[in-house]
Amino acid sequence: MPIPPPRLFDGADHPFGCELQLEDGSNIAVGTPFRAEPGAKVLPWYDPAKSQAPQNWKDKWAKLRARFDRIIDECSPFQCVLVQKRIPEYAPISPEFPVIVHGFEVVSVLNGLRSEPSRLLTPTWDPLDGLFPVKSVQGKPMLNKRGAPQAFRFGLSRRLAVYAESGWRSGPCPQAALRLMELARDGTSLLYQLPANIALSLWRNWPAGFSKTNNSGESLWLDALFELSWQQEPGSSVHAQRSAWVGNCSFGLMGHGLFPRLPDWLAQPSDTSVPHESGYPMAYYSKLSDLARASVAAIDELLERETVTPNYAQAPQGRTPSPITAASPIKDQSMSATKRNKVFVSYSHKDKKLFEEFKTMLAPAIQRGIVDVWDDTKIQPGQQWKAEIEKALAGAKVGVLLVSNNFLASEFISKKELPPLLNAAKADGATIFWVCLGPSLYEQTEIQSYQAAHDVSKPLSKLSKPQREAVLQNICKRLLQVVANPQ
Repeated sequence: MPIPPPRLFDGADHPFGCELQLEDGSNIAVGTPFRAEPGAKVLPWYDPAKSQAPQNWKDKWAKLRARFDRIIDECSPFQCVLVQKRIPEYAPISPEFPVIVHGFEVVSVLNGLRSEPSRLLTPTWDPLDGLFPVKSVQGKPMLNKRGAPQAFRFGLSRRLAVYAESGWRSGPCPQAALRLMELARDGTSLLYQLPANIALSLWRNWPAGFSKTNNSGESLWLDALFELSWQQEPGSSVHAQRSAWVGNCSFGLMGHGLFPRLPDWLAQPSDTSVPHESGYPMAYYSKLSDLARASVAAIDELLERETVTPNYAQAPQGRTPSPITAASPIKDQSMSATKRNKVFVSYSHKDKKLFEEFKTMLAPAIQRGIVDVWDDTKIQPGQQWKAEIEKALAGAKVGVLLVSNNFLASEFISKKELPPLLNAAKADGATIFWVCLGPSLYEQTEIQSYQAAHDVSKPLSKLSKPQREAVLQNICKRLLQVVANPQ
């Protein structure tokens, strides 16, 4: 029987909005293993995971906060609007900025962060099919050599505009505007000097980083304010909604990440539709009504995160928090006899199938040397297994526990593997990732004091394979971010 050609979804029949769960800004399903085609980088490059802070970093932020605070009551508030356009953009947006800014005067317009679009490939660099074709700048569907939709991730470009009320050019406002932009530049300088765990939480949508050359002015401070605002709940002093617009109508978007989507009912075709693909609009905007007050609130938020371990505790509602790192005093690494840089996986051999699925998901990072994973398959014939396990435990930065009734029933695990791992979490700041493979009485063990890496009401053994892969992908992504954190 001949193989039918791949079906191409159009705007009238493919799944819209949040009904179709997609990797952020892409046309592939959540949980699909993939690699992004590498692109060019404008150096020097900023990597949040490698960010380093001077000893007096908190004092510098406190001084900047006081300077922003003094501007608040000098004149009417300065507003800031961010417009993010997706790349490729085949349907022009009109007007360039939404009508909410009409009646205000422009103080400054800047280019913000930018990322390039990329093709997505399998972990072995083979072609990967998308669920629907993404349209090119010419409005034509992008297909691969087999005629199937090309797996693709959008790029983006941002414009940032600062506005003031009409007549702002008289009185103290012009000087206040100059000082506000000067403080924004100082804020950008300090953003590059944050501790790595705070930088990762701030730039969670940009884990691979961005060009310092292209983001050296006041625009990065404005970008950071919006990135923080999207992580807050409504009612927060720095929260901002994201909306698409057409003409003089605006529509709130749903979801997290860089590419929120239209609600299902708005994504359906109509005469007044917002141009979109599977709910992704061509552009959206976000607004901060008082730039100085938002800056003060943002600095407070960043300083508060200094006391939070890198567990994404500030993640927006609806995201799964990552496992908790046990709090511990800051230590000089030179005092530690063994540098902790490994991932130790503890599991029952009766759960080998699910263990192999976990390692398969992590394989691309293992092959590239990004993460050093140890499990008992590393013990070679003739080696002293007890000594090898003790050596691996001593160097573990992350402990992954694949918990099941088999795991908890293992006397060796409960007496030989678990105690050193949990002691390392308490004493040396090692991170515990525990994954619920199946129903068990984990509440009767010390594991219950650690937060699971996913929703334990849905054990992996009860999920379909695609669902398990989606959960494992999210776990592995967070694990890699913890490993990359130099602290």
